[in-house]
Amino acid sequence: MTNPACILVYGRDYKLLETRCLVLELTGGDVHATTKLLEAERILQENHPNLLVLCYTLNKEDRAVILDSAQRFCPGIKTLMLTADGQPDTGEGDHDIFTGARAFKAKVVEVLGENRA
Repeated sequence: MTNPACILVYGRDYKLLETRCLVLELTGGDVHATTKLLEAERILQENHPNLLVLCYTLNKEDRAVILDSAQRFCPGIKTLMLTADGQPDTGEGDHDIFTGARAFKAKVVEVLGENRA
């Protein structure tokens, strides 16, 4: 039996994070969410998440800082960048949030690379 994935969701709008956590909990994972950088870094250090989900509410500088921290504390961590304009920023690890909750859950399972649905 596979251990549940640990997922960290980081963004600036707590209401959006709450909704995303509800969807992510359906993957059977241990989900953490925060709007604060120091809290995100603490979760990275203590929980060593398998996946970092970055909300579209973060600007490029915010993303760069947390991605640097993620690689420092959890080398090789998988990331998923959420977009809200239909235009992915970086490629395969991006997901347009307007495709719906089911597609979001499926994308997370795909990025984790394991059957966690």
